[in-house]
Amino acid sequence: MYTPETFELSPGFQLFLKGQPLALGVVQIMIGINHIVFGAILGNLNSYAVYCKVPHWASSVSICSGYQCLAAIKNSTSKLIKIALFVNIIAVILSAAAIALYLIDLMIPYPYQCSFPINNSTNISDCLIIRNMAMIGQHGIAGALLTFSCLEFCVASVISYCGIKAVSYKVEMTGIAIH
Repeated sequence: MYTPETFELSPGFQLFLKGQPLALGVVQIMIGINHIVFGAILGNLNSYAVYCKVPHWASSVSICSGYQCLAAIKNSTSKLIKIALFVNIIAVILSAAAIALYLIDLMIPYPYQCSFPINNSTNISDCLIIRNMAMIGQHGIAGALLTFSCLEFCVASVISYCGIKAVSYKVEMTGIAIH
């Protein structure tokens, strides 16, 4: 029978809990939700990151890795900690790729060109104003998504570090000499 007084956590799981995986898992899920929202807005603009579907897979990986952390805490088995570790290592790799793609997106100018027929009454300066506003919007959203990807990289790295420590923890038996 389970009683809180007699239940003890394994030393490896205690090491995993030192990294605050509950809070970090919730942060990862919220990062994934923000990727979905900002990615939907960025999808309406011409963006290199959208062509590579970065908001889709970045949000999926963030939500999955956050969920795995929460599952590892709730059930506290070695197998779930290993799964959470694996998913967070994948999240670190993919968030580094997302950072690179968002940086490329910020460096490439907005591809919208101002060209009108001669009979059109729209002024070329109005077109340039609209183009510049769209470019500012695209860069602002890409910058926010870059920030979320950097945060995901840091959070997934911390959880991976704590997971590696928990999985590789070995109890060293020392001999005691009795005189």
